[in-house]
Amino acid sequence: MKKVAIVYGEIKNALQGRAVEEMSKLLREYLGEYPICVACDGTEQLDGYRCVYVGTRESNPYIAKNPASELSL
Repeated sequence: MKKVAIVYGEIKNALQGRAVEEMSKLLREYLGEYPICVACDGTEQLDGYRCVYVGTRESNPYIAKNPASELSL
């Protein structure tokens, strides 16, 4: 199974930071290992990883470039 990366946008407050931490814990329980966490600046090299992109169009360059990747809840 490929390793997992959480690719987050700009974290503007403690609640957003906590969300990334909680997602890490949830994925850890599911996968049996912690995912790597990477701030998205558009230059990250994540070949070979399954990526979970977190943020908004304003905070995460990947989501801004790929609006179809957004999940509506």
